[in-house]
Amino acid sequence: MKRIRWIKWVLTGVLLSLPVAALAQSNVEVTGLGFLKNLEVDKRLAFLSGLEESERKELDLVEIEDLAYILIQLLRKEGFADPQVTGTVGLADDSEVELVWELPFTSKVEQLDLQVRPTFVRFKCRPGRLNYYESVRVTGVQAIDADTLQSFFIPKGVLFTRRKDRAFTMGNLDSRLGRLLSALRSKGFALARVVNKEVQVNELSGAVSVVIEVDEGPVHQVGKITLVVKGHDESMPSPRPAERTGAVLNTLLIREERQVFLNEFFHRGYPDATIRLEKQSGEVDDSGRIKVDLEFVLDPGPQVKLERLVFEPEGLLHHSVLKRQTRLKPGQDYDLLEVEEGRRRLLSLGVFKDVSVEHRELESGQRQAVYTFHPSPRKTLRMQLGYGSYELGRIGVRWDHLNLWGRAHRYEIHLKQSFKSTNFNGTYVVPSFFSSRVTAYARAEYEFREEISFDRTGSSLVFGISKKLQFPGAEISLEYGIEKQDTTRGSEDEFESLDQARVASLSLRAILDRRDSVLYPTEGFDLSSSIKIASDYLGGDTNFQKMEFSSSYHKYLGSSLYLHVGMRYGIIFSESPSSTSLPFTERFFPGGENSVRGYKRGEATSVTAQGDSIGSEAFALANIELEQRIFRNFSVVVFWDGIGLEETVGGFPDEEFLQSAGIGLRWRTAVGPVRLEYGHNLDPRRYDPDGSVHLSVGFPF
Repeated sequence: MKRIRWIKWVLTGVLLSLPVAALAQSNVEVTGLGFLKNLEVDKRLAFLSGLEESERKELDLVEIEDLAYILIQLLRKEGFADPQVTGTVGLADDSEVELVWELPFTSKVEQLDLQVRPTFVRFKCRPGRLNYYESVRVTGVQAIDADTLQSFFIPKGVLFTRRKDRAFTMGNLDSRLGRLLSALRSKGFALARVVNKEVQVNELSGAVSVVIEVDEGPVHQVGKITLVVKGHDESMPSPRPAERTGAVLNTLLIREERQVFLNEFFHRGYPDATIRLEKQSGEVDDSGRIKVDLEFVLDPGPQVKLERLVFEPEGLLHHSVLKRQTRLKPGQDYDLLEVEEGRRRLLSLGVFKDVSVEHRELESGQRQAVYTFHPSPRKTLRMQLGYGSYELGRIGVRWDHLNLWGRAHRYEIHLKQSFKSTNFNGTYVVPSFFSSRVTAYARAEYEFREEISFDRTGSSLVFGISKKLQFPGAEISLEYGIEKQDTTRGSEDEFESLDQARVASLSLRAILDRRDSVLYPTEGFDLSSSIKIASDYLGGDTNFQKMEFSSSYHKYLGSSLYLHVGMRYGIIFSESPSSTSLPFTERFFPGGENSVRGYKRGEATSVTAQGDSIGSEAFALANIELEQRIFRNFSVVVFWDGIGLEETVGGFPDEEFLQSAGIGLRWRTAVGPVRLEYGHNLDPRRYDPDGSVHLSVGFPF
């Protein structure tokens, strides 16, 4: 209890200090736009002035007027037709002067003859009327359906759009027309153009009606593709053009063909190769389509050899690391693509903010590849805050030290404390371990955690390697770990299990992630699997095999409605009775905001006759969600969670079946969705709650 009271005081002090820090202001202040918008505009003005947000600025009247002009333009860009900015200027003699700017913008400071220097300015913004898209009608377009046409101008994917999300300016209208024409040209309508546009603005409400007439023109298709190489001879074989006859002609196809031809010559050591395109239109066929013959003319330039590699500044990385990452040797053909790939491999080490490359010319036929490093800070200390429905407040610090020994090694130390747990871990990472795609690591960890019906303490040491596969989104890892596990619980008399154990194991994990976003998946799927083999032959005193599989699927259903489906399965095997071979903390304890949401963390599992959680040796979990986007950053979800449980392995986990259904609200933030959800248990057991409320951050599966 003393530990919990200490945590409360620390977390309360941290949370109270945040608004105090946020109140630190410079001598340039913006009001009238709402609290969050005021802060955003303050940041913009500070950035444009080259200052920190809370830094005081030397002011003069001309600069104040420049800031007022920027504010007027920012408001106009957001769709406000007649913005007004009032500036209250404080002077060194404690007097104040009030200036008003509006459209058309005229100078106000030229009429003043002040002898006293300004000390602060407070801008009061009156945005005025907001012009917004009320309706858009597009005629003459057959290749794109009406709903998609509307989405070029009025945001879709949400149930309701606010007026500020539909803000109208002539600039954004032209930009959206440009995107529409680009979409038509990608479908082969190379001559698509806007014939006429009419804009009507309601001067009272700001509602804007737009009528657009488009001429698609004929569809263009590929006829014959030929390549002409300047100075071509028998020693310089020419790449063979791909067979594209009849394909839709668009900029993507042309770009792909150009790059294929250029890449071939880059690989051969012609870094200065250039290419141009000549089109020869053919006749219009019976369907009205135009066949276009494409002729690419390529000038290879001189063939170049790599004289040597240069790294600036010197001494940041050991020579062996540079050699392994770049894989280039002096005297070889100057392969422009391999030089660029070397830059990417150097950047993947994780110790540089950026790596640039210069192709420095020497005498005829030779060139240097000059890599310039922009290092990240070698040592950083960061504070972390978090919240979870079970752990409540979390506070932590993270220390990172990069590029140890000049070999791009790094270590990370994390210390996290919450109302329910204490965690300390350190990780040492060796990137590009024998291969640019392989990372080796070692991790030590200590954790104490209060679960629903027991306390657990664990300390572990892990050695592992991971590899990103060439298939996008695929990764595998192999670990050896040894861990000491201690459990304190009140159900010892009702359920026998290993409460103290030393677990030595090999773990293999595989991941395939094809989701469109990790934070906010709306399309795609992911798959993951793991197997953990613990044996006394590996140095422990337990023997079991633990397997877990999970997947998720995400689909946009239309009308701002999204489907999310998650599946998880886990099972544990042991040759001898689990009471003597399986540690209590290795059992499965589902439940919580990312599992069965009618329960708190660890409650949706097998229990004793007294209602104490004892975990399961097998489970099968399904989650189904429908998410309805209401506004751009706000959505409502309804969900169903169901889980089958098996206290001891004897087949498919159907000994018990728990299910919950509920509703939730989600708010989109930069770190993931903030979720407020209530799950109601449809058929609770004797000691189960009727339901649970969860407040959490992050996508559930």
